[in-house]
Amino acid sequence: MREGVLLNQAPSIRLLATLSLLLGGVLAAPPAPVPATPYVVTGTVHNVLHEPHVGVKVVATPEGAGSPVSATTDGSGRYRITLPRTPRQWTVEAHVLMSMGGTGSVMTWGPDDYKPFQGARGAMRDISVGPYLQESYGSVDPGLAHSGVELDYATLEVTFEPKVPNVFGHRETFTRRYVEGEGVRNVPLGSYYVSVSQVLNGVRQRLVISQPPGNRVETSLPPSTRYLAYFGRENIMRLFLNNP
Repeated sequence: MREGVLLNQAPSIRLLATLSLLLGGVLAAPPAPVPATPYVVTGTVHNVLHEPHVGVKVVATPEGAGSPVSATTDGSGRYRITLPRTPRQWTVEAHVLMSMGGTGSVMTWGPDDYKPFQGARGAMRDISVGPYLQESYGSVDPGLAHSGVELDYATLEVTFEPKVPNVFGHRETFTRRYVEGEGVRNVPLGSYYVSVSQVLNGVRQRLVISQPPGNRVETSLPPSTRYLAYFGRENIMRLFLNNP
């Protein structure tokens, strides 16, 4: 008889156990935020792709009199600045060398939480670098101008070598296919040494590049096949091709 009672009660026991687990998850308090360290400001610098910005100078500046202090982000984009033990409020900002389509310069970006903080309390300040994602890309003109050049669009490629870190902080050279009628889309804004090549008689050859009239241009060695190009109006890079 006792065994039968226990068997009949088993579903109720399981139900109560399940409700207890559910309620425990709902009512459980969220984890407490990690407290800041007095006289220390820390954080992460990242781009709009949420990739870490490495080697960026982050500066903490006191309100009123006093000297700023700084640190450089590590391989994970993190920084840590120890502040003087003075009763002051502080702000932080990142100084980033980058290009958003022009020649490139050091740009200043403030933290996501821009409010000043008391040094004695310390703070955590993350910094997002760059414009909105949809404003971060340009393209090579789909109407690629050329003179006396027979283009093989099946093999036509454009190589981009950043002069300075591009809008995402990237320095790596990359190559994209040029698509007839479309050009090269979704190129991160920046200033690039650009080369254009195609396959002719089984051999890949570079074409001579120049900029259309009115565009800024700076040549580099070799001047006939590698040009420093920029994005112009509507974030379009315009090139003019000739035979090598």
